[in-house]
Amino acid sequence: MTQQRPEHPDFEKLRKVVVYQDQQADSGIGIPEIVDGAIDVDTLGYMARQRAIRAVRLVGPTSDAITLLATIWIDAFVSGVHFQQEGGHVDPDS
Repeated sequence: MTQQRPEHPDFEKLRKVVVYQDQQADSGIGIPEIVDGAIDVDTLGYMARQRAIRAVRLVGPTSDAITLLATIWIDAFVSGVHFQQEGGHVDPDS
């Protein structure tokens, strides 16, 4: 089943964000550089794994890959929004 591309203004904003991320990754930039001080990389890696485990439990280990990845992507996006609303990254050395 193919979804139609939304015509909402949020789509264009989000499209620009993911195109930029893709360009960084495609150019060989590593995750620490892509994250670039937005969050502690170890914290991000740990939380990513924990949320992935939760997603597998939520949608089931036999779910199709698209459903699982979409669940994780949405969870990460909403978590990022709330992280920013909570004040974002705090450098413990400052």
